Amino acid sequence: MNRREFLSTCSLLFVSIRSRGTLSFLHFFNDVTKTIIEEKFLYAQRNNLVVHALPNALLEIAKTFIGTPYKANTLERPNHEELVIDLTGVDCVTLYEYALAFARCIKKETPTYNAFCREVEFIRYRNGIRDGYVSRLHYTSDYFFDNERKKVLNDVTRLLGGVPFRKHIHYMTSHRHQYPQLKDEQTFQALRNVEKAISQRSLYHVPKHRVQNIAHKIQNGDIVAITTTRPGLDCKHTGIAMWVNNNVHILHAPSVGKIVEVTKEPLWKYLLHSTDTAGIMVARPQEV
Repeated sequence: MNRREFLSTCSLLFVSIRSRGTLSFLHFFNDVTKTIIEEKFLYAQRNNLVVHALPNALLEIAKTFIGTPYKANTLERPNHEELVIDLTGVDCVTLYEYALAFARCIKKETPTYNAFCREVEFIRYRNGIRDGYVSRLHYTSDYFFDNERKKVLNDVTRLLGGVPFRKHIHYMTSHRHQYPQLKDEQTFQALRNVEKAISQRSLYHVPKHRVQNIAHKIQNGDIVAITTTRPGLDCKHTGIAMWVNNNVHILHAPSVGKIVEVTKEPLWKYLLHSTDTAGIMVARPQEV
């Protein structure tokens, strides 16, 4: 078996933090996964990404994921909530989440395995603390909101010309059968409370017919969330802004059966292909 085949076979790393503030790891093929993480940090060192602005470092690391298979539901584990790291397959959220964690480690000059795991947990969970299924930031607007409070992201949607986007958030609890963890009544009710809190916030987006006019304000490395008209849901997809030939595209993990790629069309054209697309929210990574 060659190294490529071995990496494909040994795909998952599960990391579990047993007590608040103390790291304790559950490993599967840990050495292989560490190698993948180390390779990306070596890439950052060779290309001197530490001197780049954080959003640019994020984009450069994200480019190294191009060709990575889309893999759905990688974070869903039975029983208690584990911190799952899977670098061999990503969805649209874990793609930018991992790239953001790498960029923060690079700028902090902490390019280590443990530091990377800590950054992923800090970004992925409400207030940076993993405390059960509901502590994970499931809705994109909630993800942006919480990470703005943690000074990880800056929601620049209004600055780009965003208008109010009024949504009653309830998609997950209305589709309870799709989420095994919601069989537990206490978890279900806790998530309903989270949805109510999101629904009470003032959300903004740039309607898709206005995106072409404001595209010049979007920067490399911005995280772009595509809002939707679907009842109960805020966003349907995410990607990382990338300028190509004087047009802004997104680097993204498009769907099951595909790979991480850059959209062939500019963002504004890409948005027109789906009737349930409403517009975009944009969050800009902040310097550490």
